[in-house]
Amino acid sequence: MTEVSTAGAGTTALDWEDLEPGTEIEVSRAGEVVHRGVVEEAAAPLRVAWIRDSTTGERRLIGGEILRLHRR
Repeated sequence: MTEVSTAGAGTTALDWEDLEPGTEIEVSRAGEVVHRGVVEEAAAPLRVAWIRDSTTGERRLIGGEILRLHRR
């Protein structure tokens, strides 16, 4: 189960176009953090990215209109 916390504290909002490999991010939905990790690959036009989840170590595909991204 993914840890859920409030998004925004100590973070900077990002656009999908700003994602680059190596960027450490938080992904939030409805104001709650649903994933944290490091970007491995990103496809900004498609609004998707692969991250390495910092909690589980798993590679995770994220994407979608309702997600908000924050630099950690």
